[in-house]
Amino acid sequence: MDLKILRNIVTAQLSKFGIKQEKTMLLVLMALSFIMFFYKLGAPSLFETDEVIYSQVAREMVRTGDWITLHLFSKEWFIHPPFYLWLTALSSFIFGFSEFNTRLWNAVFAIGLVYVTYLLGKKMFRDGVGLLAGFMLATSMQYILQARMAVFDIPLVFFEMLSLLFFFYWLEDKLPKYYYLFFLSMGLAVLMKGPVGIALPLIAVITYLAISGNLRALFNFHMIPGLAIAYLVGGTWYTAEIMMHGRGFIDSVLGFYMVGRYLIPIESHYGPWYFYIPVLIIGFTPWICFLPYSITYQWKNRGDSDNLFSVLWMGTVLLFFSLAGTKLPGYIMSLYPLAAISTSKMIQDYFSGENSGLQELIPRTYKTLAIYSTLLLVIGALLKVFQFPDIYDTFLADVYVTMTMIGIGGLIASLWFFKRRGSAFPVIVLVVTMLVVSIYTASCTMINLDRFKPMKAISQKINSQYLSNEVIIGYKVMNQGSFIYYLDKPVIWISNIIELREQLNRTEKILLITNERDFLGLGHDNRKSLFLVYKAGEMVLLSNQK
Repeated sequence: MDLKILRNIVTAQLSKFGIKQEKTMLLVLMALSFIMFFYKLGAPSLFETDEVIYSQVAREMVRTGDWITLHLFSKEWFIHPPFYLWLTALSSFIFGFSEFNTRLWNAVFAIGLVYVTYLLGKKMFRDGVGLLAGFMLATSMQYILQARMAVFDIPLVFFEMLSLLFFFYWLEDKLPKYYYLFFLSMGLAVLMKGPVGIALPLIAVITYLAISGNLRALFNFHMIPGLAIAYLVGGTWYTAEIMMHGRGFIDSVLGFYMVGRYLIPIESHYGPWYFYIPVLIIGFTPWICFLPYSITYQWKNRGDSDNLFSVLWMGTVLLFFSLAGTKLPGYIMSLYPLAAISTSKMIQDYFSGENSGLQELIPRTYKTLAIYSTLLLVIGALLKVFQFPDIYDTFLADVYVTMTMIGIGGLIASLWFFKRRGSAFPVIVLVVTMLVVSIYTASCTMINLDRFKPMKAISQKINSQYLSNEVIIGYKVMNQGSFIYYLDKPVIWISNIIELREQLNRTEKILLITNERDFLGLGHDNRKSLFLVYKAGEMVLLSNQK
């Protein structure tokens, strides 16, 4: 049965119960997002370093009672503003600290951003554009992954997109409440991750008003009261910290982690000017095959101011972060909602027959999808042919399965399109494919990565048998943060063999955490005095007593 006929039948049946198709599909979108982002959310252990750090900062916030100045390992921590950490500390104080509670708010904001993308696409264009854009955003590869990790990028983008939504409401209705909500949202974005939360929306909005010739609206743009609102929400915390900590806070936050991060690579996070091109290709899979064509389509039709804004926003985000010295894949997340709206707009126009040129353009997108899917299958097959170190076997097997699923789904979608043009089935195939990928990622890939993160398993073993008179020593341990968080006990950290020999002469029972390679490098005399207690991944737990 053709999908259009089936859709009409379902819609007719739902209408008998007074349920509109848009509301039904919106419920499906929200339910799909909930499953994708919350299924087994707390199963994997925390990732070093971000997740461990954020959870530890929230824990120390609760323990110290200081909710203004953040602390990490009992030292002042001047890297990020506190909004996300406040939320994590609050939920963890009520329900207890766990992997689930550390990631909870990111998953909540991920669902919220899908909904805001729906509203933004609907406001800029029409209902169908918003719905499809929501599905595309939720089922893009990088979004699936980052929605399940406690990082600030998605919460930041949520407030950025919320500010753009209120801007478009204000632009149409000129109601003061939307204007104030526009700046309020940017203030919350600043409190989430810093001044970038106000810089990007303002740059894009002012440029858009100027280029589109909407000078009247630009003159009505009362910047001073709006910035005052944004400051009250997002700037007062910075002011309080400057008053309490003075030059130390200014140099660290404003100097090093804001200006310095943009001008030079920080913490070895560097990359070439084209760094975000491959990130976007992988991250916006499978919809990346449509995006170059949708951008071209919108640019050719930039007489429609909403098309112009969509292209302008994506260009602003890509240029802004490409020029930055410090580069991380998550920074480009601000581009994804408008990329989804752009792609959705092109496909919806094709279905509605609004632009005859799309009759030639859309087949090219599916040819690109077919080529891309074939490449995924070929690369996945090569992963099975070449030999890699044993520790990577499980991870590469998961990558192979993921690439194979996306490749097969993409080929089915492409073949179906050329068999029955005008059917929505290819889009549904891609959405369902990515739903399956997300379930597999949650059930297998993310959990199997614990093989590279044995810190929780070692810590649980220690905690299960620890006595108060025992001494815990970490020798040449790289991921100290994870052990500090999971052990929640004093640890003596040692980096050279001389100090270790001194500690091994203690009369108390010693629990030694180290890498198996470093243990083998201790020499026979040191090794013979130690007994293996537990092994997880490449980490070993040893003791001087049986």
